[in-house]
Amino acid sequence: MSQHLSQIRVENRRRVLQFVGEAGEMLQFADGLLGLPHALRRGVHLAADQIRVLPVDRHLGQRLNLALHAIQLDADELRVLPGALVVVEAQFRHRNAVLQGTHDPFVALSFAAAVTKKLRLGTGIALISERDPIVTAKEVASLDQLSGGRFEFGIGGGWNVEEMENHGAKYQTRFKQMREHVLAMKELWTKDEASYDGEFVKFDRVWSWPKPAQKPHPPVILGGETDHTLRRVIEYCDGWFPRPRGGFDVVKGVAHLHQMAEKAGRDPKTITTIVFGSANDAKVLESYDKAGIQSALLAIPDESRDEILRYLDKIAPLAKAHA
Repeated sequence: MSQHLSQIRVENRRRVLQFVGEAGEMLQFADGLLGLPHALRRGVHLAADQIRVLPVDRHLGQRLNLALHAIQLDADELRVLPGALVVVEAQFRHRNAVLQGTHDPFVALSFAAAVTKKLRLGTGIALISERDPIVTAKEVASLDQLSGGRFEFGIGGGWNVEEMENHGAKYQTRFKQMREHVLAMKELWTKDEASYDGEFVKFDRVWSWPKPAQKPHPPVILGGETDHTLRRVIEYCDGWFPRPRGGFDVVKGVAHLHQMAEKAGRDPKTITTIVFGSANDAKVLESYDKAGIQSALLAIPDESRDEILRYLDKIAPLAKAHA
């Protein structure tokens, strides 16, 4: 029915699959079911396309009947949060219980890659100004190689001033630094001998292997809703990751993005749009489809295992209608 919303993904806002536990607890079906224990934090994005269950209980790996109950929902993507250091201040203390389970995204996604075959893997988002670009480029390339070209690199500039300073970044220059880090990583991904000479990143000719499986590199998807974000997407990214919150109209936003791209001399068809946290509403998804938006992340309530599985059954028609 739909050409654009080919990957309707499901987002569990407060859960991320916890990549711990014994291998015997992991579901491994012939097509690579995602069978990992218990969820930790938001960032699970699943869709009706390939893999076939969302386990949300650490003992679910031993309960194949629950997997069969949800077999009609094929998971398409898992996206995890960055897991950076968080400053211990009063305003953050209420988040401590959630943050305790936040694993490094590349380690976590490598566990997911090892037990799946078709699942798309992504960060949602990685704070690039807080990461070393040479190390991050190698992590991205390694994960993309080992997963068979399934990684999507969701990135952002961040907002936490103290956190940035702990990583040697400055709030005022974080976007300039993010740009240089992305451009430097592209050099490392695409050239046998790479070099970069910028304000924040400098390195002479170096070798960095492996190269990513996807060519020229995994898609770089930038989050944010301002015109500044759109200009950055057009200049050096492959996609846009907007959130329909606070009255922001994604349909108008993507039309504006396409206009800006054409004005800048870039073909809008080269830019992917993934809506983060879409309403579970057929009319909304249809409006995204008509606007040329490729993907939408649907929200799942943070409830018990059985309630989540029932909810997945309920929204399955939305995903299948746009598959």
